[in-house]
Formats: sequence, C-alpha cells, structure tokens
Amino acid sequence: MHQRAVSRRLNDVFFAVHASLAGAGLLWQIVIYEKGGQTLSTSCKHVMAALAVGLAIAMAFSLWPAVPWEPLDFFYLLGYIKARMISERAGSSTHL
Repeated sequence: MHQRAVSRRLNDVFFAVHASLAGAGLLWQIVIYEKGGQTLSTSCKHVMAALAVGLAIAMAFSLWPAVPWEPLDFFYLLGYIKARMISERAGSSTHL
C-alpha cells in the first residue's frame, strides 16, 4: 500500500511522543485549573467529540487485521488533521 512511504527516523518518533505528552499535559491543565466561568461552545464540543470518535474508529481500523488499513494510515490521518488545524489557525490570525 505504501510503496513510496517515507522512512521514519527515531527523531520523528520522539517528536510524536513529545507532542502527545505536551498535549496531554495541556488537557490536564484545562481540566484541573479554574476557568473563571468560561465554557466551550456547543459547536466546539461537537467538533471535538466527532474528531475523537473518528480517530478512535480510524485507530481500530488500523489495528484490526480484517480491514486493509495499515497503522501508518492512522498516522497519515493525524498528520492531515494537524495540517488542517495549523492552516485554520494561521488563517484566523490574519483576520484580526
């Protein structure tokens, strides 16, 4: 399936682990610290829930032998989501 897949280096793996730990730390701080009455919008909650469910399904597909997905496909999906989020953030900052 990935005839021309780019080989992964050790620093790529460490970067992914580092980013995951940093994200988990940020989420933990969001949960434990006082928010001063601020809340997430309903649409934001729905988008985050849809992403979480979609990622869980994609991970299950990549680990289930009956589905012709490889674990590398899951990481490609994560990369596409990251690129989309970065482009959205960059686009929104130009409209300030």
